[in-house]
Amino acid sequence: MKQRLRPAITIAVLLLTACASQGVRHEQAVSAFTLNRNVTIPANQARVIFQHGKARRGKNLFDWHCELEIDTVSASPQRVLADTFIVTGAYSRIVRDEQSGMPLMPFGAFNCGERYYETHFRLHSDKQPGVRKMLCRNGYHFCSNEDFITREEMKEVFGNWVTVR
Repeated sequence: MKQRLRPAITIAVLLLTACASQGVRHEQAVSAFTLNRNVTIPANQARVIFQHGKARRGKNLFDWHCELEIDTVSASPQRVLADTFIVTGAYSRIVRDEQSGMPLMPFGAFNCGERYYETHFRLHSDKQPGVRKMLCRNGYHFCSNEDFITREEMKEVFGNWVTVR
């Protein structure tokens, strides 16, 4: 009896693990991001954050934000020049908030703030090959019905800094 039960338990654990990871393939209808003006990446960082139409060092975790990420970290500030970055790939996923201490519940049993909906856009520019990606994430909302970022939300996040195509 124990030998018959072991494969069933293994399959159940694998299914629950797959559900808990909440990996999602999600196609975004975004083909490019145009950075309308130069932006500075702060020293000792590899990203700049856009939120409420401004470029910032930090983010308010309760609101939508996007992060432009480059390949290198430097002791001095770095500049990303105004340019168009082609989206070469995109995927979305649901991730657990590491700070909440709550386990991610399978099958959406509880949608009470322990998850972030984030979309990763891989970027390419011949002029600036060191620009890696744009990551957009929803805000931390308790018991919300959040979803992946939309073009309208991107407009609010980027303001005049970035045009989404």
